Amino acid sequence: MRSRPSLLLMRNLRSLAVVVLATLPCVAFAQWRVVAVSTEVDKMRFNTIIDAHSFMKNYRSGEEQGKGTPVGDALYPVASYGDGRYVSRICFKYLGATGDYDPTTCTGDPATVYWRSTYVLPGEMDKTPFLDRDLGLPTTTMCVGNPIHLGTGNKFQAELDYQSGGSDPFTFTRYYNSHLPDEELGGWRHTYSRSVEVNASKYGENMVVLHRPEGQQLAFYNSSSVWVPTWKTDDTLTKDATGWRYTQSDGVVEAYDETGRLTGIEKPNGNHITLSYLGSSQKT
Repeated sequence: MRSRPSLLLMRNLRSLAVVVLATLPCVAFAQWRVVAVSTEVDKMRFNTIIDAHSFMKNYRSGEEQGKGTPVGDALYPVASYGDGRYVSRICFKYLGATGDYDPTTCTGDPATVYWRSTYVLPGEMDKTPFLDRDLGLPTTTMCVGNPIHLGTGNKFQAELDYQSGGSDPFTFTRYYNSHLPDEELGGWRHTYSRSVEVNASKYGENMVVLHRPEGQQLAFYNSSSVWVPTWKTDDTLTKDATGWRYTQSDGVVEAYDETGRLTGIEKPNGNHITLSYLGSSQKT
């Protein structure tokens, strides 16, 4: 049985990832994917192997509710396959178990601990609807044009059309992505182009996708009635009787109706914007 890798190994993995990313600015990198979990999860792509492992910890913990509680985890390479894959392993202790156990190796007295494992592989660069975060403003200024993403070829442009006065001004900005030709305005979105897409035939019963003003598509996965983000973030998404609430790490809260249509934005200082519609989609 394989034991948990050392903390030094995990730190070296993180350091190596940082070095590689730093030497290739504005390039689309091979993302990571997990396999043999579910149709929806298998289609996800994660920016780093740590993101994929963190997601699986949350996912497996949700699956095992009522049976066991997580007590340890491990992430280690499997060289025998030759395809760069890792094993993401989560150790659980049976509910009510009183025996001794070692969470590092996930071994112990009979009926005390057990583990769930998943393969994590480098993902293809094929576009996936579940996590399209390459659109919008690139995360580094080391790009060509104004700017053009060197890895994807996406041309991004932001145009501020209106800004009021005051310390917290009202603004209206348009955003262009050349990789979004099917938008209503021919590649253009705007400040209020925000929605929660609920489409079971497209994403499955347990997936919703947030469409953002700058063009990104961000996915949340339903694990035991908790909507888990598929990227490393403190943002949260909740569902109640009136619709959806997307709370960002900076305290901004966006409200959506049951169909995923934006109805309001509230800022931490108490300022808020309420949206109403003429017909099915025209904002007022």
